[in-house]
Amino acid sequence: MSGKETLEADGSEATASDSERAARSGAAADRIAARADRLVEIEDLCDGAGSIRSALATVGGVWAMSVLIALRQGPMRYSELKRRVAGINDRMLSQTLQRFERDGLVERRPISVSSSREEYVLTDIGIEICTAVSEFVFVVMKLAPRVAVARTKFDAAE
Repeated sequence: MSGKETLEADGSEATASDSERAARSGAAADRIAARADRLVEIEDLCDGAGSIRSALATVGGVWAMSVLIALRQGPMRYSELKRRVAGINDRMLSQTLQRFERDGLVERRPISVSSSREEYVLTDIGIEICTAVSEFVFVVMKLAPRVAVARTKFDAAE
């Protein structure tokens, strides 16, 4: 999908620039922030659909979350990041870092002036998203025993 293509809530294609999608998403975020419970409603997702879906696609996968959490420890070279995120292949790590860089979550910077080696570092946006992702992962881990019980009951009933 290019920067101009989006899908409407009904699945039809529409044209909107990244800035237009970001403005809709920002308006939805303002409405959510004004609510006492700050809970997201389905209308909020559909209103800023292009931007929100794109953002969720960027950080929603297990590899993306793993890379974010690894980078929270500090700047890392590609090879170090690959070692830290066990099981990720070069293609997936490269794509993840490229998406993060495009979306402003990470910066790629030279390690020294005289070196061609680079490291990746979280930006302010990346740090804020990483904090939210970490909280989400914590809740999922905390609920894992209850999920396991539910799965066992479901599987036994089949």
